Amino acid sequence: MALDAATLALLAGELKTALPEARIDKIHQPTRDEVLLHLRSRTASFRLLLSARLGSARVCLTNESYENPAAPPSFCMLLRKYLTGGRVVDIYPLPGDRIVFFEFLCTNELGDLVTNTLAAELMGRYCNLVLLRGAPLKSEETGGRGRHQASCPRSHVQPRRRPRRQAPPLRRRPPFPFPL
Repeated sequence: MALDAATLALLAGELKTALPEARIDKIHQPTRDEVLLHLRSRTASFRLLLSARLGSARVCLTNESYENPAAPPSFCMLLRKYLTGGRVVDIYPLPGDRIVFFEFLCTNELGDLVTNTLAAELMGRYCNLVLLRGAPLKSEETGGRGRHQASCPRSHVQPRRRPRRQAPPLRRRPPFPFPL
């Protein structure tokens, strides 16, 4: 059964209260369409299953153990690189849509705090899991460090272009029709 927007909003609210200040301990990808996040808080540990399967797309806490492949897939390695050790900051749905965002406060390669977001689009036949990488936070904790572009003399070498960042869908203005 596909989740509708109201059910997904209630589920996101329950997950937000169940996973306060939890940290990502391990990330596994048992199948092509499923990601399993092992989360740890001060009092308990959880397994968060994000499934983008065609017939059973879901987001849930589970106690089942899954067998992992011998070599992790590339998407799993990408998630491990950017999300391992991150702390759950927020879990929220896109009002009126079947998209849930999981925001994590992580550190990047330079040690700066960044907010990375994992979006679960549960649209029936068109399910997807998307990692949205954030920019470094500029605050007192990070000392206001940002990116620094080193100047170099012009040469015949082409400058390296930055990859395009994927942006989340725009938030809609009408209020959510169902109270939480």
